[in-house]
Amino acid sequence: RNIAVRSKMLQACNVESHGGRDKGGKLPMLTDRGVALRDLRRFASRAKAWASSEGSSVQWDDLTVQNLHDSYMKEPLVTPNLRSFMEEVNCAPKRPQFILDCAWDGLFKDVMSSIEWFVEAHQLPETSVVFLSLLCINFHEFGNNMENWEQHLESLIQGSEAVCIIFPSAVAHCLRYQVMEQIQLCVDHMVPCYMASPRGVL
Repeated sequence: RNIAVRSKMLQACNVESHGGRDKGGKLPMLTDRGVALRDLRRFASRAKAWASSEGSSVQWDDLTVQNLHDSYMKEPLVTPNLRSFMEEVNCAPKRPQFILDCAWDGLFKDVMSSIEWFVEAHQLPETSVVFLSLLCINFHEFGNNMENWEQHLESLIQGSEAVCIIFPSAVAHCLRYQVMEQIQLCVDHMVPCYMASPRGVL
């Protein structure tokens, strides 16, 4: 039974049972850790498969960003080389074009719906490069990633084409210091700032 469960988990993570992948590389700068939109969609598809597998403790409809971080991102099958997801799937730096911000206690399916609204509104190709903290921060070295976070965030926003702040259904999720901080940085650097929800984008 344990072997069958493990096999399903491996399939959900899209990793062969004879070993993990190692096609990425170490990228110390957060401003180099953009992930292609197509890779974000692949991640979401795998996360949904994982949440639907027998070994998952959280179902897809209840899966929050925090759940993914706690129960999925640190799995050896997902980040076998103890790097961020972005570093696992890319071997070259990618400067983010679009910064995506979301509340971690929001549902991940709502986050993805909101992102798709933003993508559709701007007719973005799947090669567009985005920054989403869940995928681009190395949580195996969380302390190192968070040093001088405000400077990293300013550099990310300053070098981007736009910022999209995702507002889930619950109003409480919107009342975050980070939201005002990012809006202020967008104003300072004259970077367009959009707001998206599962129902649309503004």
